[in-house]
Amino acid sequence: MTIGPCRYLALATFVTSIVFCAHVEAQTRVDEWLSVTTGPLAVLLDPSSSSVVVATLSAGTRVHAEKLQDGWYFVRLAKAPDQRAPVSGWVPAGTLAPLTIDIPVVATSGRTEPPVQAVAAVPDPRIDPRPRRDQAAPPIPALERAPDVWTARIDRPTLDRVIQAAEALARSDAGVDAGGVEAGTPVIEYRVLATNKTSTMQKEMQEAAEAGFRFGDVMGGNTAFGGSEVVVIMHRGASPDRFAYRLLATSKTSTMQKELQEAGDAGFAYRGQSVFKSAFGGKEVVAILERPEAAKSAAAYEYRLLASTKTSTMQKELAEAGAQAFEFVGVTVAKTLGGGDEIVVILRRKL
Repeated sequence: MTIGPCRYLALATFVTSIVFCAHVEAQTRVDEWLSVTTGPLAVLLDPSSSSVVVATLSAGTRVHAEKLQDGWYFVRLAKAPDQRAPVSGWVPAGTLAPLTIDIPVVATSGRTEPPVQAVAAVPDPRIDPRPRRDQAAPPIPALERAPDVWTARIDRPTLDRVIQAAEALARSDAGVDAGGVEAGTPVIEYRVLATNKTSTMQKEMQEAAEAGFRFGDVMGGNTAFGGSEVVVIMHRGASPDRFAYRLLATSKTSTMQKELQEAGDAGFAYRGQSVFKSAFGGKEVVAILERPEAAKSAAAYEYRLLASTKTSTMQKELAEAGAQAFEFVGVTVAKTLGGGDEIVVILRRKL
């Protein structure tokens, strides 16, 4: 029996798909910071010992592992000041180990016990590590006593809780915190939010606000591993006040003017603005507005957005707006859709 050209092509396609699927299944996505166990360690261009060396690491260097394939980790290194982009490559899996942090444990009798060695376990890529809103945080696992050290294998969120508990215990015993602040002084907590999607930032800001955090500042730019992101800093102190937030983002100044006024009519007040390159919207102007939750009737504002490519034109328009009692609140310079490089100024006046 003879096999025609079409059957040969079908057979070749079938075999290729099997090989491709097997190769894909051999890759495991990971997202974990690991440490180099022995150095110097060569970072290779491909997962092969005969590949080109792209970097050399010393023992103890931290690397970000992104995937595991046939006994090799694909890792990304922090970008050096003289580099245009972060260096990435392959290293043998046996040369990396989970990060460990030694936490001294002090018994109630005052006798110092052996240190607790907390090991950050590699997460299962099939499981979302973030706890659901209706799910309580997992308890801190029990420590197993070894001959010379107490060890516990825990994930990163639990490790952070262990460290916070140890720091709080140290502060309560000493009567002051690590920075020399007396006991009873209000502690200020911070939360850093970073994403390349403005819709995600709106959600994360509101979740932080519900937990008592308040907006501090915003800036768009490139981060080491996130690329182009909008970064928001929020803080929480002793104040019981709660706030609601609205994030506006658009590449069209006319759309921003409309959305600003809608937010102003709803009692939201301007708090900050920036510009960044989003994942889907290109370069966008971002404005963040705030409204106190407890206020029965928040102050309403009329907003005016000025955009021009010429400083002389902006000077004229600002003078006209000032004559109408509009006050300046923020400015950015960025390439907007249709306008090119524009000066974008936001003003407001109370209604």
